[in-house]
Amino acid sequence: MIRGFPTSAKLRRYIQTEFEKAKGELIIKELDPEPKRALQRLALVMVAGRLAVELDILRLDFEEIGNAIFSIRDACLVEQ
Repeated sequence: MIRGFPTSAKLRRYIQTEFEKAKGELIIKELDPEPKRALQRLALVMVAGRLAVELDILRLDFEEIGNAIFSIRDACLVEQ
């Protein structure tokens, strides 16, 4: 399997847990359903970035990934 995740079940649990965390960080409760759905997709991008860092695919740190995603989120919300 993937280094650090000996089974697909462990990888799946990691992704699900990280996705829930990312949604909690990004989603603003007062938003309408459409922007919330968009932020859920952005949360998935955040998880992919963090996983890429975790697996040494990207030479960034979690903070850089988070800052980039939050910048995108904030820019999108200003346009709302």
